[in-house]
Amino acid sequence: MAEIQHVTFPAALPTNRVKRALKVALGKIISLVNPMMRMAVERGDLPDSPTAAQKLVLAAFVAKCLKEQTPEKLTELQTWLWRSGQAVTFHAAASNRFQTWWLDTHSKILDDITSAQQDMNEPFTLCEIGCGSGLILRDIRKRKTANFSRYIGLDLSPKQIETNKAEATENPDFSGIEYVAADAREWIPKNIQQGWVILTNAGVMEYWTQEQLRSFFQSIESTPGCMLALIEPLGEDFDPDVETQSRPYHFEQSFSHPYPQLLEQHGWSVVSRKAAEVGGLRWILLCARNA
Repeated sequence: MAEIQHVTFPAALPTNRVKRALKVALGKIISLVNPMMRMAVERGDLPDSPTAAQKLVLAAFVAKCLKEQTPEKLTELQTWLWRSGQAVTFHAAASNRFQTWWLDTHSKILDDITSAQQDMNEPFTLCEIGCGSGLILRDIRKRKTANFSRYIGLDLSPKQIETNKAEATENPDFSGIEYVAADAREWIPKNIQQGWVILTNAGVMEYWTQEQLRSFFQSIESTPGCMLALIEPLGEDFDPDVETQSRPYHFEQSFSHPYPQLLEQHGWSVVSRKAAEVGGLRWILLCARNA
């Protein structure tokens, strides 16, 4: 189990083979003795700060999923992390990524969004999935380079959304953004309107299974004048143009997806695409428009 910046990444296992084997073995024993704990862990029913026993059960469950090649079963654990109070800790500790990842590299996607908007006379709404502390939305709103009249930040963590709303009340520079605590896979299909641009930054859809991703793309494809602007990581040896199956990578066991293929299969047209490397990871930056 990885402990980085006081955050428990639930699908991560120790890199040391002896430590890993010991944790998994102890986790198996606890799972047998306490099946209720095992079932709760497997469905992502965990407190903000898991106990030592729960972390051991987590290790055993993750090892089992990887051995059986069923990484999609880990999705609920990923959802737990980003919904928990630990998400606030993570976003605060990772604030330096705003400069090194967004400003220096990922913000280049704004040029592609603006270019794709030129022949569309829409009052655009920018909706960011996984907005975290809201730094990206604030920066885009301040730039005024794209044609946005409304800004929405979605995040799984109610605590993070409460923090963002409090900051917006105290600082006028942070106002003008609507913050919503919700699962985007459910909230966006119910609320999307004409002229929305949906943004993910620094990895969001990597925590979804391919089935969930397909369902999401399909559910919003028929809304007129919408765009997707995705900034997602890919494994070092993953070719999104050749591979058709999503597969886990990195210590978090999140997914590399064949994004261009999935988008086109569900009615989206990729209008721009870039590759980048930052933070020791490969990134795909792409914009897609629906029919």
